[in-house]
Amino acid sequence: MGAGYCICYTRIEDRIAHGMEKILHKEELEQVCVYRGRRKREYIAGRLSAKHAYLILTGKKKELTDIYIANDYLGAPYFMNARYSCSISHNREFAVGAVSDINMLRIGIDIQSRGSIKAQLIDYYINDYLFTVVWCAKEAISKLLQYGFG
Repeated sequence: MGAGYCICYTRIEDRIAHGMEKILHKEELEQVCVYRGRRKREYIAGRLSAKHAYLILTGKKKELTDIYIANDYLGAPYFMNARYSCSISHNREFAVGAVSDINMLRIGIDIQSRGSIKAQLIDYYINDYLFTVVWCAKEAISKLLQYGFG
């Protein structure tokens, strides 16, 4: 058995929304209708990244539209009818999806742009790089443990 996890990323671009019918499951298409603009592109790119990671990890040959990523009551993504853990994050430029075999490990991931977090919080840390690393670790751990705070 391989590593038990896979991480993929997608650049968030305006055109991604034009191909959403080739990416999203019918249930996801209903969900994405409530989003507009950047949030809509983030949703699509996040799902695309997670689905690619799933296909690479499992070695399955499936259409992206056959894979359904739902959200639990805290908003955390999960695969319907699959035994894989899923985590999605995005910033202004990229979306990332991480998938693991839930029997081996749960997974949580986060990405941030340096300088994207409020400046007054950074004043409490040594520098913005260290703060970004700490913030991403906190976000990934909260997703892993399913605390749902952000």
